[in-house]
Amino acid sequence: KRQEPHRPTLVSRVDDTPSWPHGVAVSGGIACVLGYAVSGTGLLQCYDVADPAAPAPLGSTGGSGLWPGAAGEMFIAGEVAYIVADEGVVRVGLADRRSLRRLSTLSWDHWSVRGLTVVESTGYVGGGESPTPVAAQRQGCDTPGPGAGGESASCGSATIMRIVDLQGAGSWDEVGRVEPEGDEWGGEVSSAGGKAYMTIQTVRDPRWVLRAYDVADPGNVRVLGEVGMAARLAELQLLGRRRELVGGVTEGGVAIYDMRDPSAPRAAHTISVPGWRIRGIAALGSSTYIADNRHGLRIVDALDPARPQEVGGVVLSAGLLDVAVEDREPAAGGDGETLRLAYGVTRRNLAVLDVTEPTAARELGSVELPSAGVAV
Repeated sequence: KRQEPHRPTLVSRVDDTPSWPHGVAVSGGIACVLGYAVSGTGLLQCYDVADPAAPAPLGSTGGSGLWPGAAGEMFIAGEVAYIVADEGVVRVGLADRRSLRRLSTLSWDHWSVRGLTVVESTGYVGGGESPTPVAAQRQGCDTPGPGAGGESASCGSATIMRIVDLQGAGSWDEVGRVEPEGDEWGGEVSSAGGKAYMTIQTVRDPRWVLRAYDVADPGNVRVLGEVGMAARLAELQLLGRRRELVGGVTEGGVAIYDMRDPSAPRAAHTISVPGWRIRGIAALGSSTYIADNRHGLRIVDALDPARPQEVGGVVLSAGLLDVAVEDREPAAGGDGETLRLAYGVTRRNLAVLDVTEPTAARELGSVELPSAGVAV
């Protein structure tokens, strides 16, 4: 029997619904909503969405929450959710269907996490020591020379990326680290095929760069190349069928960088159209899915990174704040073709979109969110 994406159903909720949900991750039929309560406590609620016709709750954090403060990025790998929070990377176990369980926290003294990606059992964490780049600039680090008090100012971080083995359920081991090339901090990270790509902010000469690393041997990470960026990239994504393009949201739209030759990366194109209000992106294969807060979903083919083409989309009156995409296989033993589904979030609804054929993309259904949506 084919699953029924045209009948999305709310299948689980926590006892204390987050007052402002701001992130959702989906993997292997599990969807988790990240948010925080009025008290400032971080909360997580998860849903089993493998078969919308037979929903099964995955438990809840309850009213006590799992960590203090708000949170940023979230990834699901296997039966573990990884959440970037003020205190570090919080690991939450999803295996127990009766309740969610905090497993451990990846944290380092005086080192702040600014980016995270998880590939199988390995985590790549971008960040840097205190003070933050902005604070460092205020202390006189924006120009070469002595810092406050006549002493030499420490403008950069001694470590900008940490590579972590996450195989243990409640433990973790740091297996590699990356030192800076100058006064700089690490940022958002993506990784595939033994390579990692990280946005880096410099301080003495304030600018942003995108740097490629060979991380096949975590104990001996090598710089492959870098390219300057006009502005910071948010929501870093690997694009293209071979995942050799890097894209992200900038002030001017979606910037795409060609990393096929990592020793000489280059800016390929910026998708920027007057009137577009881009809030988020997702990528699968050669297609990039853009959440436009004025239009809805836009689908762009980035097979040729120098000439991306808009090939379809779905107009939604409420626009979209964020989007996630997956290929949905037919149920075991069932007939039918693989569907490519996009999940778009508005302020009040989660829309399920069939984007299997971009030129004929359409909305299958929607479900009202328990509170305002921001990301999916």
